[in-house]
Amino acid sequence: MRIALALGALAAAVWGASILFDPPPGPEFPEIEVRGAGFPLTVRAGEREFVIVRPPERIVSLYLYADEILLHLVPAERIAAVTRHAATPGASNVSELAAKVRGRIVNAADVEGILALKPDLVVAGYYNRPEGTLPLLETGVPVVCLREPESIDDIVRNTRLLGRVVGAVERAEEIASTLEREAGERRPGAIRVLWWNPYGSSTLGRRTLATDLIERGGGRNVVDVPHYATLSFEHVLAANPDVLLIETYGGEPPALPLELDRLRGRARPVDGVKILTSAPDILEGLRQIREALSK
Repeated sequence: MRIALALGALAAAVWGASILFDPPPGPEFPEIEVRGAGFPLTVRAGEREFVIVRPPERIVSLYLYADEILLHLVPAERIAAVTRHAATPGASNVSELAAKVRGRIVNAADVEGILALKPDLVVAGYYNRPEGTLPLLETGVPVVCLREPESIDDIVRNTRLLGRVVGAVERAEEIASTLEREAGERRPGAIRVLWWNPYGSSTLGRRTLATDLIERGGGRNVVDVPHYATLSFEHVLAANPDVLLIETYGGEPPALPLELDRLRGRARPVDGVKILTSAPDILEGLRQIREALSK
């Protein structure tokens, strides 16, 4: 999701969208189950079962959230390819680490191209168009699909899961424990908050990382959709938030349109890359939201 939002930030602004929507869930990968205290590990995905004999050395990531976890768990030389945006500053929290990885995944549904990299582990995610990547399960290559993180708790689970699969349990536990310790509890408060992406006039709903961080910061998201929605200016004004969090991607946010001028004193820019992430940088995103809600 974050890449779509970040790329939208680089395109021309689209103002005045008038339809609220939330995308229906598409077909998903089978639930992943990992068995074994150490190698060899058994990975089960639906009716498919794979055995990982030793820590993988040619990992292919099809998913930016996975890039961000993997590059904090293992050296770049153990990763055969990451997504094409992983090394892009302003879109990724691991751009410097990703620059050390030679391979780039441009099309996550290109099974032949992925197999040409000779992976011993493929990590995919919810936004990888399962109808394209499900055929990977038929190839015999171990595939782990991470669920889209909707909270820091989900990131902690994904980090521990990948730590087991790649043989970096101690490093994964170090990261996960830090996130658990420093994130605090989720305690919605009285401050009414609306998350707003000005580039496409969109927002994020209750089952998203943005809402998790808002509630850990003592606020409450006023948008009652599961995932995301487009908003007209009328929707934003009618919501009448106490704080308008403006999603940015590097540099100053675009000027607030005149239609929203009465919310100017409530507008607070926050860095979408630090908030919509699986990297430990999400703690910086949480700090920004806490600071925004304390003003």
